[in-house]
Amino acid sequence: MEKLFSINKWSVGLCAVIIAVFAAVQFAGNEHLKAVATLAGVQVFTWQWLGAGRSHVVIDKAEVIKRSETDAVVQVKARQTIEQEAAGKFIQKQPEIACSALLTFYRADKDWILAKVEFR
Repeated sequence: MEKLFSINKWSVGLCAVIIAVFAAVQFAGNEHLKAVATLAGVQVFTWQWLGAGRSHVVIDKAEVIKRSETDAVVQVKARQTIEQEAAGKFIQKQPEIACSALLTFYRADKDWILAKVEFR
């Protein structure tokens, strides 16, 4: 019986290229999801109440916990600064607060849509 297929350097190289392309696509998808989660985290943690105060946030880290074709869960860690308003000026009376949230997204067409926020 003849050999129909033998492993040589070309087939190994082709497999390596396929694996590298797959890893690059996964990496790019996760980085895009982290960017979307960072923007959503800024919107979740930033607020302003007229006459009372406002908050600013600095996102430290966004980490993809779980990702599938239809949904994803991303943990966002941030530092929040709360400023209180007094006589028309904003004064920081509290130190930075470490905060985090689990953001659940679902996929609609090619867009990630924020579905749920769980504060930690």
